[in-house]
Amino acid sequence: MNEPETVFTACPKCNGPVWDNRQRKALGEIKATAPDFKCRDATVCRWIQWPKSDRPTPKPMPGVDSGPAADPWPTIHALYGRCEHEATKTLALAGQDPKDEANLLLLAVLTGSYTLLLASVMRHPERFAS
Repeated sequence: MNEPETVFTACPKCNGPVWDNRQRKALGEIKATAPDFKCRDATVCRWIQWPKSDRPTPKPMPGVDSGPAADPWPTIHALYGRCEHEATKTLALAGQDPKDEANLLLLAVLTGSYTLLLASVMRHPERFAS
């Protein structure tokens, strides 16, 4: 049995006014994929209510444990250490001393960037396939 649709007259996040796009979607004035409701404060609040989907919940990817989440910190720590090593090599290849105090910020930014990139590749390898 379908549960009744919630109608928002005020934003549940900031209590401000909301746009009700349901009629405009039904008339074809805006895309059918647009949100049903949207906070009018698009710069600070940005709350959105998407329509309920009839699609089934996606199944977890093969090899991904759907049980209780494991502690991610050992993996992140190891990944960060690997990336710090790569960032140090990159600075050395660029002729910069990675131990020089003037390069510490650059080393930290490179290490963080490498960590985020590798974490993304590990999580979504299909997005990075050539």
